[in-house]
Amino acid sequence: MSTRGYDRSGRLDMEQFHVSPPGRDPLHDHYQAGIYGGFIGGGLSGGDKELTADSEIIREDLNEWVALDNPGHYSLFVTSGRVSHRNGAKLDGLTLHSNTLEFDAVEASPAWQVQTAATAAATLANAASSPDEKSAAARTLRFLDTPDSVRELAHQLTQAGDASRWDLEAGILGTRHRQEAVATLEAQLAAPDAGITAAFLSALAEIKFLAEHEPMPPYPEHDTEQQLAWIARRDARVKEFAKLTDELHAEAARSAAAKRPAARAATVYMLLTRPSRAASDWKPLNGLPEDQVVSAFALMTPRQQSDLLQTFWERLKTPGMATVLEAILDRPGQADDQLRGTVTQRLYELDPRAGRTYILAEIRHPQPNSGRAMSDALTL
Repeated sequence: MSTRGYDRSGRLDMEQFHVSPPGRDPLHDHYQAGIYGGFIGGGLSGGDKELTADSEIIREDLNEWVALDNPGHYSLFVTSGRVSHRNGAKLDGLTLHSNTLEFDAVEASPAWQVQTAATAAATLANAASSPDEKSAAARTLRFLDTPDSVRELAHQLTQAGDASRWDLEAGILGTRHRQEAVATLEAQLAAPDAGITAAFLSALAEIKFLAEHEPMPPYPEHDTEQQLAWIARRDARVKEFAKLTDELHAEAARSAAAKRPAARAATVYMLLTRPSRAASDWKPLNGLPEDQVVSAFALMTPRQQSDLLQTFWERLKTPGMATVLEAILDRPGQADDQLRGTVTQRLYELDPRAGRTYILAEIRHPQPNSGRAMSDALTL
């Protein structure tokens, strides 16, 4: 049995859910008919597992695959391609077929929907909530699919954090309320308290594009002429989507100065870490002034600061950064040794005299558990 539990596309296709009457695949346009006309999967696996007489349990959420938008009586069975029969060195694939389950979907009351969305939002806002509790709350909002849940998903996408944002994005991409989702997200672009994160901008760009364009048809497997036309159409969509994404990034850059400090820091971080499409757009900062970059950097989390200094240094390598780098080094205990080492390296590149002062101080009074980055800095 294959033990794969995820796919880099975001959806693992090893199980198929057969519902009658058919439901709606909430992410059909994202995976099958969206910007690129399909996704290529793949990902790491724990390997195959020899089956025994003991049961192996795979947990899945039906809502991931099938949205039941209407109340009624349904039947469900599942097929799985996880299991193979080993015949010497050869594996013969099998298709497992489950028993059929029948169930009723009842209509949710408006009061229940409002309360469920409010409870999930409260869990996400509570600093004491565990990561598992927050993950469950995000999935609740994702699958609830009401105007209230869409607004809360949009709000959560503006909050900085290191946790995965996929359920928040998927809730926006899979909603029946596309126009409301676009309007809600667009309103957040200029909101002073809304940080424009990468997940936020990605969700807005895609849902806006999907709301304004017809889905791509299936790829014509057996007609060469139609295949060429399909590829040309797909390529034109990709260019149009890139143009929309550029416009949204430019709008986010224009709004950054009017945002409150935490939201501005999240927005600037998103702009600085935007993947480049070519060498020519590696350096530009979307028109961000140097003082805005420097002040935002000081408010970022240590992880965000480390990411920028290690991977996107050329985008913020300006003289004004020396001051904020020295401020980090002057606060012992405020940054881990890995970050301190990277900060020391970058400061030396900007101002060798100032950097040398901190390098000599480290030699005289080395921090415990100094990491590889600090060792590299000491060799400068």
